[in-house]
Amino acid sequence: MRDSLDKVGELKHFQDGVFRNFLELPCLRIFGGRLCQLLLFREVNRPSGNTNEMWFQVDQTDIRFGKLEFYLVTGLQFGTISTSVVHGYEDVEGGLLDRCFGRKVPSFHTILNQLDEGNFDQSDIAIKLSYLFLLGHMLLGIEYGKTVPKWACMFVENLTVFECFPWEAYIYIQTVYYLRWFMTGWKK
Repeated sequence: MRDSLDKVGELKHFQDGVFRNFLELPCLRIFGGRLCQLLLFREVNRPSGNTNEMWFQVDQTDIRFGKLEFYLVTGLQFGTISTSVVHGYEDVEGGLLDRCFGRKVPSFHTILNQLDEGNFDQSDIAIKLSYLFLLGHMLLGIEYGKTVPKWACMFVENLTVFECFPWEAYIYIQTVYYLRWFMTGWKK
């Protein structure tokens, strides 16, 4: 991703953008899924706790997973989510889906191939593809072989709106929802 952005002169734009902190992460090929699962099994209910946070007991110490901890890890900014931003987008004639994918919603594997090839007719394509990969695969946790959400492909067409969107609020809500869903489904 870094090489593709640098090749088309968009690395600085990305480094100044909304997902800048993720560009500096080391490339790890492992995921501590089992470790996360073990931590989830240590969840405790706190009557005084906020419903938008989770608490875990590790060695007789209660540890909070809330907005502050999420911010410290991601560096993303919180804000108010406007429902009109996430809904109501339509295909853009001559947009990303047209130019790169023949109007089909791409998989993350396809996006990485496009970034590796680095043949972009416009420099902002590298930024948009990088944003889609980070948003879907890393932050929303969609599997590598699955497709990018169509709304994201349309949303990324307007980079100004995309970069100003309060991604931390949206992703944090999704994260807590799916962690709780995982635990509820597991306990049944």
